[in-house]
Amino acid sequence: MLASERRSSAAYSLSGQVNITLAPTCSLFDRRRPVHLFVESLVVTFEGQTELVSQETGYSALRLCSISQQLVPDEGIELSNEMENPSKPCTWSVVFNLTVPGWLPESSAFGDRDGGTNYALHASATIHGGDAA
Repeated sequence: MLASERRSSAAYSLSGQVNITLAPTCSLFDRRRPVHLFVESLVVTFEGQTELVSQETGYSALRLCSISQQLVPDEGIELSNEMENPSKPCTWSVVFNLTVPGWLPESSAFGDRDGGTNYALHASATIHGGDAA
């Protein structure tokens, strides 16, 4: 998309899912028991930045955007593999849909080394528990 075709009022949808997997716990002297976790927060973040590295200018960086979405309700959620086979991992998928501005430039490389415009998507969580029931 050419810069002249981008519109500041346009937006794009970036959708996906974050997977949370509970692995079974075990002890040398005990059978596998269910795991209970409390997910207080799960945030997915889309970030864009541009960096220029050259002999003439040195290093210069600019954050283009940082867009976050909380995927867990205020009261949090409890996850457990209690109703599943406790000897196998149990996975939950949490879907997200971020609105990304249409004016963002395309990913590109420029400068002498490792410079350019790039984007990243990451998730972070605050989780409590882990005790077997």
